Amino acid sequence: LIQGTTTVMTGNCGGGTYKIAETKAEWENQGIGTNAIHLIGFGDVRQAVMGIEPRDPTPQELEKMKAIVHQAMQEGAWGMSTGLEYIPDMYSTTEEIIAVAHVVSKFGGVYASHQRNEVARVPDATRETIRIAKETGVRANISHLKICGKNNWGMMNEVTQVINDARNSGITITA
Repeated sequence: LIQGTTTVMTGNCGGGTYKIAETKAEWENQGIGTNAIHLIGFGDVRQAVMGIEPRDPTPQELEKMKAIVHQAMQEGAWGMSTGLEYIPDMYSTTEEIIAVAHVVSKFGGVYASHQRNEVARVPDATRETIRIAKETGVRANISHLKICGKNNWGMMNEVTQVINDARNSGITITA
């Protein structure tokens, strides 16, 4: 607060609890000094349902993940984050994320993504984030828009064009 920060966001990069009511009660009991926005960590949800196995969820597991996210959104989460370069998120397909992000969209929530690639495939990773936003109607944010590796730096022009094209088509996306 001394530095002027009045709101913090937690649960980034797929690593945030889905137990929103419990977390809120704990913070309030401890006397939290700032406003807090919490994102549901997709990785935490996936791990709670199916461990860290490198496979697709069964239809029943996918429904359970959606139910967990629904409950967390009802309890006050602002959206969901993914960390698609991290286990277990990296094992998920785009279609799996879309299915769960539909729940977030119904609540007007946001989807924040640490994308699958920050090296030579950043344009493709950005297109995946845009696809999720487009197919679900969720507002999207690229958590870390960067391109690693000096040989890849020139791709930022393409990535920003991909983002601007998406914005021009009506998709809400920030980075």
